[in-house]
Amino acid sequence: MVADEERRLISKCTKEALVATQARGIKLGGDRGVIISVQAREVSRRARREASEARATDLAPVIAELQAAGLESLGALARGLTERGIPTARSGARWTPVQVSRALALVRR
Repeated sequence: MVADEERRLISKCTKEALVATQARGIKLGGDRGVIISVQAREVSRRARREASEARATDLAPVIAELQAAGLESLGALARGLTERGIPTARSGARWTPVQVSRALALVRR
């Protein structure tokens, strides 16, 4: 019973605090009404694409070296990159075949 009453009091205080905050004109919640323009989205997309292509170009010689050593499958290439300690694009320690496939696709363009 005591815990139930405490829960009710906490709920009441929280609701009152939210009402007071709104009364002061502070907007609550995550949506701040910002709408990202089409141009800003395009600039962002282009920047991410360029960064991905640059990363793939940097990796191309290492992947070619692994392939020359007989590692042909995506899984084998992923293990080779991981064993060499080369971090993934998001600083991951372990490469996956999908990541290698995407890097190869960017290099082949």
